[in-house]
Amino acid sequence: MPTALKAITSFQFAGLTPVAVGVIDENTFTIALTVPYGTNVTGLIPTIVHTGASVAPNTGVAADFTLPVTYTVTAADASTQAYIVTVISSLTLSKQYLMLSADDVSRDPLLMSMWNSAIKTIEGSLRYATALHAVEYQVQGDKFIAFPEPVYSTLVVKYRNDLTDTAGTTDTTLTAWVDYYPYPRHIELLTSRCSDPRIILSYVGGWPALPADIENAARMLVAYQLQMIAQQQPGTYIDPSKRIPADVAKVLEPFLPLQLP
Repeated sequence: MPTALKAITSFQFAGLTPVAVGVIDENTFTIALTVPYGTNVTGLIPTIVHTGASVAPNTGVAADFTLPVTYTVTAADASTQAYIVTVISSLTLSKQYLMLSADDVSRDPLLMSMWNSAIKTIEGSLRYATALHAVEYQVQGDKFIAFPEPVYSTLVVKYRNDLTDTAGTTDTTLTAWVDYYPYPRHIELLTSRCSDPRIILSYVGGWPALPADIENAARMLVAYQLQMIAQQQPGTYIDPSKRIPADVAKVLEPFLPLQLP
């Protein structure tokens, strides 16, 4: 009997840097994506994963997202479900948050400069980069080892048999659930514990797209920067990285490196 499954489970623009990942709402059958300021949305190519027999327009087909686009999934039993896909730029979202007119582009360069500054300030507070990047470091083989930043993929844990072998040619790769328990923010060593820095961890850190809370923290910092500009005398230098307001720091708390006892 033909199945009635017909859902979009993933929608993203893999060709953008960082990758724009769609937020899918199955209650309203809508998909929202935020793309970097300056992105040409007239020919974006989506990568779509779905549970139906087909989707139209199809995955890998360029489309103009200047206005919302409808994607229809057809099930094996020929029933259909439409999804409305909306693409908005990070600058437009910032303007909405700041209650600025979308039609006023006179301050766009200033706002984007502030946005970039806010992201750098956040990265300085978190002590790691938010974009995807390769990570490798060497630590002492304690029972618990916390990750200094989010692990996105490909965690590899090795034991350095020879500390003088800086190339790691004699390293032993440890096995998850046998030599260590992997957790979202740390590992627990079951074997190979040692007082020397013999544990080598490598993985891809960061996110393919900024988490919503970090984006919100960046918009909050931009708002603070605008407020500071309004309060300062002309010609006064403003360095927003000197401190992070308490409400912004609260938003960032879940993303701080785990502190083990």
